[in-house]
Amino acid sequence: MKKISLTRGSICQWLSGIRKTYLTFPAPLQKHIIMHGLFSMAGILLSVILYCLNPDLYILLPPFGISLFALCRGILLFRRITYGDYSVVEGTCIEIESTTLRKRTKALVFLADGRKVKVQLKQRRKKIMVGALIQLYVANSTVGYDRDGYYMLYDYLALEFPFAFEAAKE
Repeated sequence: MKKISLTRGSICQWLSGIRKTYLTFPAPLQKHIIMHGLFSMAGILLSVILYCLNPDLYILLPPFGISLFALCRGILLFRRITYGDYSVVEGTCIEIESTTLRKRTKALVFLADGRKVKVQLKQRRKKIMVGALIQLYVANSTVGYDRDGYYMLYDYLALEFPFAFEAAKE
């Protein structure tokens, strides 16, 4: 049986290995991991504040559960990226679908490898221009569907517009 020793040096070495691995990730995916970690810490902080105000354990369960969920999602995303279980789909935006009343961007259609790909956006985006380059980070397990001449994607890890400022200037 292998003996495991937890010394300060071994923990620091383990953490520096995680940091080096993290720095090799693409920037949009790094941002998502950071956001999951910050959301998790905010939930734990909210749990502590609520416990100080009212030491009832039932009040602690929702924020602690949410923070645990966010932490698990961040860890699973880190694991997926470490194992390379994602793909990058690059293309040029050819169409933008917006909602009827408020004119918010609802979906993007872009041309990738000669195929029209339609992506339902998860959050609001401002200033998306037709002709902009798009990098879509998709898990390898994501299922796509052929519908109305488009390849539909409903889920993605991250969406990036690498040259958005140059496209806006032209």
